[in-house]
Amino acid sequence: MKKISKEISIESLSDHALADLIKMAMDEFQRRLGTASINTVKSVDIEPVVLHAPSDSEVTFINNCLRKLREGNYIHASMKDTWREKARKYPSWFSAKGYPDDLRGSASKHYVDYFTEKE
Repeated sequence: MKKISKEISIESLSDHALADLIKMAMDEFQRRLGTASINTVKSVDIEPVVLHAPSDSEVTFINNCLRKLREGNYIHASMKDTWREKARKYPSWFSAKGYPDDLRGSASKHYVDYFTEKE
């Protein structure tokens, strides 16, 4: 095997010398492909997931309800009803976020106990 210096002036090589250099590089590349040490990355096609998401104002309402829930503040019954309507309207979005589908009962307590930061 020929040894090559680290710096090669490709412009100064003759056509024959350039062809030899390319052949040596291809032979080395083929050798490396045959060994297990080369890391190859497999391309994976990922299906995009489209979620029907709430509007910005609805997200603000949801975040405000979550804040009140985390702080242990009272949430009006009408707000709990609105929350449930939004959870039914955007079930995949609520599920992807890990939000409870209702602010009544154990679902909201479970969310606060296990899925929110404790201060």
